[in-house]
Amino acid sequence: MKVTGQQLIAAIKEWSHVRDMATAEFSMSNHRFPGDQKDSPAEVSARIVTAEGNVAKLQAAQGAFNQRIKVTVDGETLSLAEAIKRIGGVSRVEKLWREVAKGDEKKRRRSSLYGDDIGLVRSKKDDVERAEILVTPAEANLKAKEIAKKVALLRSAIQAGNARKTEIEGLEPALFE
Repeated sequence: MKVTGQQLIAAIKEWSHVRDMATAEFSMSNHRFPGDQKDSPAEVSARIVTAEGNVAKLQAAQGAFNQRIKVTVDGETLSLAEAIKRIGGVSRVEKLWREVAKGDEKKRRRSSLYGDDIGLVRSKKDDVERAEILVTPAEANLKAKEIAKKVALLRSAIQAGNARKTEIEGLEPALFE
């Protein structure tokens, strides 16, 4: 069956929701008042197992899709899977540079260090040792912007890759209904 990554993502979300709803229903399924129309615990657990199985099939298909689809990021060809893995790390580095750009003293270590307007101060007997700032907030902001461009390129490539259709064996149309 030919599918896009977006179809796989949507189907995984839908079957996960079905599983979560059945899981929530399960604890209440063992008690029934006369006249109630409720599924038995066996019926509810069967829905959970079916939904779990469908999520597993779809996630396996998504893995195959992500390996099969190739994207180009800044002149480098990657599998969609690798692009997805890379964006997390690059986004975390961007966040680190943004924190430095803020000049946030609260984030600095406090055990034997004390913040002041000049920089970090550490008492050393009678004299005072001051740590120098290696990167100014303005420099850190430029670095954060540079890395944000890489994040945007990865995000764009991932979106384009997920929009492509490819044949994935073993998928049934019922998984997408």
